[in-house]
Amino acid sequence: MSMVRIAYPGTVPDTNTEVHVIFATCAVTGTGSSFPDMGWGQGFLAQHGLKRHVVRLSFSRAGSMRWYHSQDRGTTWIPLAAAQTITPTSAGTAESLTIDVLIEGLLDYKMEFTQGATAQDTFTIDQTLDYDRASAA
Repeated sequence: MSMVRIAYPGTVPDTNTEVHVIFATCAVTGTGSSFPDMGWGQGFLAQHGLKRHVVRLSFSRAGSMRWYHSQDRGTTWIPLAAAQTITPTSAGTAESLTIDVLIEGLLDYKMEFTQGATAQDTFTIDQTLDYDRASAA
């Protein structure tokens, strides 16, 4: 499997309802953490054969993940799916979750985490853009 590792430039969510941009193909401002302009043109993912965004998230408090696509460089973001609520089995205990999103053919794409009611004790992100269409399972 071939992949490109992407660093998360944000911070650990520490206040209620802040939006932390996990990844974006163009500059996106969040109320918690933003994602910088990587200098990629519209359609970069498709032009380079990138098909999946895989995020491995370690977290200790509830929140929600959302992912979107845009056809106008981020002026309008269209949800790709309903928000996914993440809640640890035991509050304050670190858990891990893998989210695998098919991004093949999207002009622009972003993923966001919205902080829940309590600050995170643990929050780490390992993410890749993959050239393979099928998940590793």
